[in-house]
Amino acid sequence: MAYLGLPYIFVYDDQFKHLRTIRFEGSDVRNFSPIAVPPGGAPGDMEPGTVSSMNTIKFINSRYLIVGETMGDDSYYVFDLSENNYKIARKIIFQIIDDTGERKNIYPADFLLHGDYLYVSSQWQEYVYGYEFSLD
Repeated sequence: MAYLGLPYIFVYDDQFKHLRTIRFEGSDVRNFSPIAVPPGGAPGDMEPGTVSSMNTIKFINSRYLIVGETMGDDSYYVFDLSENNYKIARKIIFQIIDDTGERKNIYPADFLLHGDYLYVSSQWQEYVYGYEFSLD
């Protein structure tokens, strides 16, 4: 479970007993401002809202947990759950090289792990991207 605006994932068992808390670290987390207000203040009757620091929490193949965060560089964290210790295995920034040769980030909407490849789709792009997936 995660809450909007908090840099934590709370892990519970099937009896809803709290097992552990995963806390995200780093300067992006420390400097994160949880209030979303445009420069100059909120227009009209718009209420300031809480910005989500995490935009994706997805299990793949019952072994990995992928968590995306929107602070800073749009990173995705991969947790290996095989030993039930929820240790971070890798930090990934999904990128493509566009027609001009420039690297740009994609914003994943869904993931599928098949064999040695992680397939990633984005709601903003028309392709499914395949990345080699090896945590060794």
